[in-house]
Formats: sequence, C-alpha cells, structure tokens
Amino acid sequence: MLVVPDPIVCSASADLDAVAAASSNGRVAVCVGVLRRKLDMPSEWCLETGVAGPRQASVEDGPVAADAPLSRIGVGSPCSPNDRFHLGSASKSITAVLVSKMTESFEGLSLDSTVTSVLSGSDPNLLKEIDPAYHDVTLRELLTHSAGLGPTVGHGPPATASWTQSIEACKAAPMDTYNVGRESAVVEQSSTSLRRSYLAAALATGAEGNENPGAGRGTFQYSNTGYTLAAFLVESITGRSYEELVFTELLTPLGVAAEFGIGPPGWEGASQEERLAYPWPHTVTLLEEKAKAESEDDKPVENTVPQLPPTLDGCEGAPPVAYTRQDPASCASDNPPSITPAGRLHATIRGWAGFLRVFLDFEGCAGPALGLTKDTWDSLRTKTVKPESGEDLIAPDTSYTVGGMIRCLRPAWVKAGAVEGETLSHSGSNTMNACQCWLGNLASPSGGEFALLTLTNVGGLGRLETAAVKLIDAAKIAEIGAATKGE
Repeated sequence: MLVVPDPIVCSASADLDAVAAASSNGRVAVCVGVLRRKLDMPSEWCLETGVAGPRQASVEDGPVAADAPLSRIGVGSPCSPNDRFHLGSASKSITAVLVSKMTESFEGLSLDSTVTSVLSGSDPNLLKEIDPAYHDVTLRELLTHSAGLGPTVGHGPPATASWTQSIEACKAAPMDTYNVGRESAVVEQSSTSLRRSYLAAALATGAEGNENPGAGRGTFQYSNTGYTLAAFLVESITGRSYEELVFTELLTPLGVAAEFGIGPPGWEGASQEERLAYPWPHTVTLLEEKAKAESEDDKPVENTVPQLPPTLDGCEGAPPVAYTRQDPASCASDNPPSITPAGRLHATIRGWAGFLRVFLDFEGCAGPALGLTKDTWDSLRTKTVKPESGEDLIAPDTSYTVGGMIRCLRPAWVKAGAVEGETLSHSGSNTMNACQCWLGNLASPSGGEFALLTLTNVGGLGRLETAAVKLIDAAKIAEIGAATKGE
C-alpha cells in the first residue's frame, strides 16, 4: 500500500527574503528556498523560503500615461511564497520520474521498451510515419537525451505547423479537472492527439529538421522532442493522457497535486484582475535598443528588438533592460501544449520542493509514496549519459540522469568545501520565466541532504545563479541548519 509522505514543514525566513531581494532588485519576482532534512528527526523535512519583488515587473522608470497598455505600466502586487512559478524544462525531471514509475507499475513497459515495442500494438499507423532510425530507440535513451534526436529535430516547417496548430488549439477551451490548459476540449483534439500530430510531423522520414535521423545516437543531444516522445509512448500504451497521469500517478501520491498546474500560472483567470493575482511572464529587451526603435517608429515596441541573453539578465555588469509583461491568457505566454511533458508545468515552491524530495529521500518518500524500487531510485540519480565535448548545454564534467537531472561533480559557483561530492541540478526557462534547483550534501557543520530552489517570472538565469551563490554561503547554511535542529 502506497503512503503519502509526511508534509514538509514550511517557514518564511528574513535571511532568505534578503537573498531574494538582492536578486530581484525590486523589478521582478524572485522566490528562493532551502529544503533539508532535520538531523534530530530524519523523517521530517523543512523548507525555508524567501520572496521579493512584484508579480508584474516595473517596465520602465518615470511616469507612464494612464492609458498605456498594461505591458508598460508600473509595478504589480508583491509576490508571495504561495505564488506559482513556471518550471520550464525543469518539468523534464517530473516527466522522467513519472515514466520511471510507470515502468514499474504497468506490465509490459520498461526503460528498455522501444518505440516499436510500444507503438506496434498501440498505434501502428504512427509507427509507419516515424523514420525507421527511431524505431529501436528506448525510453532510457529518450530520458537521457541520447536517442539520436539532434537539435534541429522538431523545428522544421512541418513540425512547426503542428506546433502552431497546438497553440491555436489552446486559445478558447475551458480548464479541465487537472488545471492542465485549454487544449483538451477544443477542435476535437485532446492534448495527446496534439502530441501525436507534432511527433508525426517532426519524426517523419525526410522531414525538414530531420535530415539526419539517429545521428549522434548514444551521445548527449538535448531534445524537447525526445521527452515529448517518451511521454507519448506511455500515453499510448496506457490509454491515459500525460496530464492525467502526472497528477494521479505522481503528484497526488506525493501530496503536492494542489500545488501544481500546467501552462502559464493565471491563464485560467476570466478577467485581467484575476490573472494579476499571479506572477506574469516577462520578456527581456535591451533598454537602449528598445528606446532607439521606439524613437524611430514613434510607437511602443514590445518584442521586435534584440533581447538580452537570459543567462545574463540579473548579472553584475549586464546592460540595462526593459521587461515586457505577457498576459498569461495569451498563447504567446508559453510553449504549446504538444510539448507539455518537456516544459509546461508550474508550481509553488512548496510543491516543487515536495517533488524534489523524491531524489533525496527513498525511505520516506520515493519508496512508500511512489512504490519505486531502490534500483529504480538509484537510476534516477546516477545512471547517466555524458555529453560530448563541445556540448554547450552542460559542462564536460557533467552527465544527464534517467531522472531528468544533470549530475555534476561540483558546480563552479560552489565555494570550496561548501558541498561534498556530486550534486544534481536542472534549470528551466521558456524565455519568459526561469528556475533552477540544486540537490546534494552539505559539508557544513549541520551536514545532510539539501536542495536549493530559485524561481523568477522573467527569463533570467543569471539572477538565479547570483541567488544560488548567496544561498550556499556557508554562514547562511549553518544558520538554516541550526534552525532546523531547533537551536
């Protein structure tokens, strides 16, 4: 019998509020947290949180006309630890754990199941449409980005057309039981069938973007299409949608279903006022270029000028930027529903911490709540594919696990001696939101497993790296460790 794990004890921290404020600069929302096990009560986990900044960013300095569009007016309401933030590609670890769980609970499915072994019985017509180079690809290869799906696969015109169709299908449908987005009840297509159409277009023989099917198989090539295919294989063999599975089979047993949703937070708000109760996504534009373009055209410019690379936003010395708010009701505010398994989930920091506990706590969480075996749990954390030299998404001394996590000997930002051994991490960004997490063991006096969580409503991974450096500060961690022991 599966048992929901004991809830995480949550508390606000003035120290972590200061960390969030230093990364926010008062212009965007930032939420940070430290999750760790109580040393004097190993079954109990604590989450300290800090927040700062507005739910909707300050776009520019100085007075703005009263009738200016919402994307250009001032600061929104302050963000809260209860707010939901978009997880982007950090959703992949959620998909990976779900797929791994289903391989243990559904007969005939394993991490070594191939595209052919699944689709020959459940969807033989789709199997005929997919290039034969992918027929013997396994779930394990898809989850570790080693299936030979190169960076262009899924980005040619046929797949892009299906991508656009998926976005159009998202426009007007009502929210369903799982708060999973508007795609499920429109144009007579479910989210699963939208994924099917996308995969058929992306993986077809000769499709643009798929000119070299299977090239580089066995080496790391980051792929949203690969994760979409992995989820679809599970959908196909079980007859249940990813959206249903991720809530009923994963998030509900973990006790965090109410903390999660799919799509941009606040999209379901019927009015702008309702949507303003959530952190909105923001694009980042170089302020100098934006002002120049507006002076030339004599009209507001939103997304037509160069954007600052998200990795630099919030970094010391980065050029000034303007933030353009994207109403979550707009289909431009997120990725399309067809690739939900690769990057469309959102969560509160409590919910995300409750999920990440799976990687840290076998006996109190992953085992009793999800029914994972110890071997499967170990594979989520350790069984990896190393990237080739030159792969720019993760460093050469890292690797990617079956659990959808990057395993690193020691991140560059960690101070000497602050962390022992290897860490797990992942970031996520749909270019309008960003998050990062790091999991490992601290070498501080309090020791023990930990996770650092950082989230923001703008595509700025740079500011989250800054927050991580501050969070890992030895003195701060020692203080948090002492607090969890009741000292």
